[in-house]
Amino acid sequence: LQDVPVDETVLMDYVRRFQQMALQKMYDEHSRKAAEFSKNNDERFIIELEECKKIKEQMTLVLKG
Repeated sequence: LQDVPVDETVLMDYVRRFQQMALQKMYDEHSRKAAEFSKNNDERFIIELEECKKIKEQMTLVLKG
């Protein structure tokens, strides 16, 4: 990191990357739950799919900056 200039653009890029990683982790967890609920014919899978959709929308917004 010593060779990287520390300015607002660089810092915001790091922030977006960390946000993306956190959102991806949340998405993976809700996706896993949706799959489990679906296998067991549990209607809660719909709630988990909705969460996945919301998270994907957030991920898109983060990418746009």
